[in-house]
Amino acid sequence: MPEIEAFSQYNEEIKAYLFDNIDDDFVLKYIETIPSLDLDAIETKSGLLTLVIGLISGGSASAYHERHKIEQALDQIKEISNKYASYEMMIRNYFNN
Repeated sequence: MPEIEAFSQYNEEIKAYLFDNIDDDFVLKYIETIPSLDLDAIETKSGLLTLVIGLISGGSASAYHERHKIEQALDQIKEISNKYASYEMMIRNYFNN
């Protein structure tokens, strides 16, 4: 979880840097579409069946919720990473000019 929290902070720092250093409207509009990773907003509740399966497999309820939250965060991190990767060349070209 500490690594996920660090990624969340790093993501916000990168976006702030890009907003401060880019003047191109096209690039700025794209940067606005890069989501934030809000760990507090990740839903940790799940259905009774999935909770029971988690308990049967030997985990505690809190450990199950933590794993579930990490899995959801990793899905969001993948989406954020894909956004950066898809526009890496555009941003790189902007800074090379």
